[in-house]
Amino acid sequence: MTSMKAPVIITAACLVLVLSGLVLVCLCTFLPYWQVLEPVIEEAEIIGPIKASMQRNNGLWKRCVTYSDTGTHFCDDYDDFFLGLPAILQLARYLSIISMASAITSVAATISGLLFRVLCLRKDWMCLKILMVISLMANFLSALVSAGTILYAVTIYDNQITKDNQAYLPFSAGPIYERGSCIYYGWIGGGFLICGAIMSLIAVMVGIVALYQKQKSTYTAVRRNPPSL
Repeated sequence: MTSMKAPVIITAACLVLVLSGLVLVCLCTFLPYWQVLEPVIEEAEIIGPIKASMQRNNGLWKRCVTYSDTGTHFCDDYDDFFLGLPAILQLARYLSIISMASAITSVAATISGLLFRVLCLRKDWMCLKILMVISLMANFLSALVSAGTILYAVTIYDNQITKDNQAYLPFSAGPIYERGSCIYYGWIGGGFLICGAIMSLIAVMVGIVALYQKQKSTYTAVRRNPPSL
């Protein structure tokens, strides 16, 4: 009984991993914390020596500014600016959307595979096992696509942050741009998706072995007890 439940546990673990990856990819895509500007102290010339600390966060879809002294917070969409979008930003947008769509597909395929796996415990039908293997293989491929695209997106964006800091280095004592939390969300989410793909591949291999054993046992039974003519 334990050996029969083991594939279900593997598939359930795969579902938890890809679902966690999907949540992190969604956070990475929509939160405006890809690039963080070092806190800037602005001095108001009219008021006098009053200073305000400004924190600016850049995301894929908008940039936000927060004044810590007054608590004022406002955001502007990039599409509202007439200068156009940088190529790196556009590429990161496309990749993150592809990653999110692939992660959703991965979650749906994993749920289907888990349902077919549970049904196989009740009905030992060959068609259910075949559908389970197909679902888990679809999860494996979509999870890899999702992980690859989000990891590539955050990597190229992180490289752009490094280039921006190098460009400002002659005019600044240190780096003025930092990685936002979304960069780490993307890396961790990609790692979860890769682990989910590996678990799905293990479940696929277990399913193929089960199909082979089922076919072998059927063939052996027919050879031992051939049908009478």
